[in-house]
Formats: sequence, structure tokens, C-alpha cells
Amino acid sequence: MFPWELRARILEDLKNEIEKRQKSTARLSEEISQQETKSQGEKSQHSDVKSPTTRYGKVTFQLPAGPEERLCHFSWRNGALKEHLKKLQASITLDPDTAHPDLVLSEDRKSVKRGAGQQDLPDNPERFAYWPFVLGHQSFSSGRHSWEVEVGDEGDWAIGVARESIPRKGQLSLCPKGGIWGVEKWGGQIRALTTHKVTLLALRWVPRRVSIHLDYAGGTVAFFDADEGGIIFVFSHASFAGEGVRPWLWVVGVRSKLRLCP
Repeated sequence: MFPWELRARILEDLKNEIEKRQKSTARLSEEISQQETKSQGEKSQHSDVKSPTTRYGKVTFQLPAGPEERLCHFSWRNGALKEHLKKLQASITLDPDTAHPDLVLSEDRKSVKRGAGQQDLPDNPERFAYWPFVLGHQSFSSGRHSWEVEVGDEGDWAIGVARESIPRKGQLSLCPKGGIWGVEKWGGQIRALTTHKVTLLALRWVPRRVSIHLDYAGGTVAFFDADEGGIIFVFSHASFAGEGVRPWLWVVGVRSKLRLCP
């Protein structure tokens, strides 16, 4: 869980956005009702005209389920939330011993992309052999930490955190049950890896830089649009089973390139 003041700001922004949409929906419903009354009064002259309700159906607004787990693009509060999270910034580098042979890491171990083919690398126990994954070198088992990943405009990708114990040589479930808390870009859509079915996120745009925020003791992993300041998704009640978790990156497409910032 975030510090109480951070959590309160997030939920207050969500509440304000919901109230704003409810008021907008109420106004629209009233306008439709007025139009329907007017149409009924003119029915004798225009018997073939259907009422607005018949043509468009009822207007409803469905509140988001699980507000702490599905917060999409609510703005920063006067920059205070963004500044607070910057104080938690961790310096992250990639661990070459975990990188799949298809992946090429930069010399400073800050960026990763797909290579032309598999490299001849030692098949050490830490290295991923099935999925083109790489982990961060840093492992966290306490505290609150934040880092950013530049995902760019091209290709598909997935980022987040993973337990130390996730399998390296075979398939695994890309969801919290499998030890991964992440979001992905797939086919131009942003999705949360909540279960094997994933959760499609109705974002207004595709982020180019993503901030990841981990609160180990509170069991929270949150994703923010680092440029526009919107909340992408929040995993709450995460169970790390007392083991370390590490930054996790999946270079899905051949055009994808991920870079840790700064």
C-alpha cells in the first residue's frame, strides 16, 4: 500500500472523476427526456419519428470495479503526487545473466532490444531460455521503490516486477499467480496481466514512458504514464511470499526497444 497521503490523493482523484462523469450523464439523460417529451408532442405531425430513447437506448455510467486495481488516466494533483513518487526513484540496471539469448543489452545495461538471432551465451541457471525476458539486477524485499522505463512508439512489450523464483527454462503464467505483476502493449492496446485472460485498459493514449512503483510491505505495484501523469493500473493486495522481487522486462516484438530511465 502507498503511504496514506498518496493513497488518499489517488482515491480522491478517482472520486472526483466519477462524480464529474455522473453529473455529465445526468445532464445527458435529462436532455434525452426533454427531447422525448417534445417528440411525443409532435407525434401526430411526425408519426414515423422514433423517440431519442428508442433510437439511442438508455444512457448509463458503470462505476469501475475495484477502484484500487483499475485506475486509468486520472491526473496528477498539482504535481504533488509526481514529486512524491520521484523521491522513491531507484537506480536500476539490467542483469545480463538473466537475459534470453535473443536479447541484446547496451553497454551501460540500461536498454535492451531483440538481436538478429540467438547469441552463444552460457546456459546458466538464472538465464531465461524460453521467453525473451530480462530482469533488473536489483532485488527488493522491503521498502518502497520507483523506476521508469522508456517503451517508445514501436513494437510490443511488457514490464513490471517478478518474483525471484519464476521459472527460467520453461513456460509460466504471466500474472500474479505466476509471480509476475505487469502491464503489456499488445497489438496497439495496453493490457494488465491480471489473469491468463488479461484486462484491457481503456487508456486515452499509449504511453511512451512508464513509471513503476513498488511498495513491498503494502503489497502494491502501480504503473503511471511518466509523461502525461496518468495512472495506468494498480495491483493491490499483492503477495510476494516473503521473497525478493525484481524489475521485469519482456521485449515482445523485433522492433521493440526498452530503456531504463534515467
